[in-house]
Amino acid sequence: MATTAQEVKTLKKEISQLKNMLADQFADTPSNGISQTIFSKEELQDMANKAGKSVRDFVSDRREQFTDATEQAETAIKDRPFISAAAIFASGVVLATLLTRR
Repeated sequence: MATTAQEVKTLKKEISQLKNMLADQFADTPSNGISQTIFSKEELQDMANKAGKSVRDFVSDRREQFTDATEQAETAIKDRPFISAAAIFASGVVLATLLTRR
């Protein structure tokens, strides 16, 4: 399973490749309007649709993971409210101690 950073890096790379292909496509179009490009309109639409689907899938997966984590945290707090409050208090004390040190 790839990490979020790796997935973002892959998405950026794919979008960059798509951008470069589109730039090459338009650079190869002659000024007289006659198209002798290497990609057809359908191929470009397909590439754009695939890139969009990848982004939507990535965002959807992260949203689901966030929702699951939130539900787990809420369940843990409901099941053990005093332990949860003590853990949060202890975390605050540790964080405050670390931030006040030089």
